Amino acid sequence: MCDVCMGINSHNCPICGDQLDKVCCPECRGLGLKKCFAISIRTGKELEVTAETYMALPESEDIARIDGKKYYQSDAEECCFCGGVGEVWQDQRGDYHKVI
Repeated sequence: MCDVCMGINSHNCPICGDQLDKVCCPECRGLGLKKCFAISIRTGKELEVTAETYMALPESEDIARIDGKKYYQSDAEECCFCGGVGEVWQDQRGDYHKVI
């Protein structure tokens, strides 16, 4: 019996199961985030932005002001497909499985 899967769903186990490859999550493109929002320093309004834009923004209003930026990070939803990890296992059939 494998120490990783303990015989449960062993076909999905990266040690004793089918050959699995770790790949970027197809839902979030490997960023681990889905819906992301930014706040405007000028208006205080929140708007939806891409995950790439969100990650490039300062984390707080204070840092944004110091850096001369117009927006800063607000809330972001974790990708439910990969659990926010940004990677999933892909088996030989092309099916995706969450990283254990």
